Amino acid sequence: MGFEPTTTGITRHLFDSIEDVRQITDDWLLRYNEIRPHDALGSLPPARFREQLLAAEIPLCNVYLTGELTAPRLSKIMVCW
Repeated sequence: MGFEPTTTGITRHLFDSIEDVRQITDDWLLRYNEIRPHDALGSLPPARFREQLLAAEIPLCNVYLTGELTAPRLSKIMVCW
């Protein structure tokens, strides 16, 4: 038996042009950020999570520490370092 590297999760694609690369990358980014739900974001796509976060004016440190989109209303979003 010869060497057989694992390919789990690997997708290979040969592109015909740089435009193909750009289009496929743009499509992937759109699906990842606008459509695909993320468990870490309460099963929301990142774009929808961001919209809710900005609308709720929640301190980003609260979301980071608790994972919840709940906090007292504030006048501005705070970023905790």
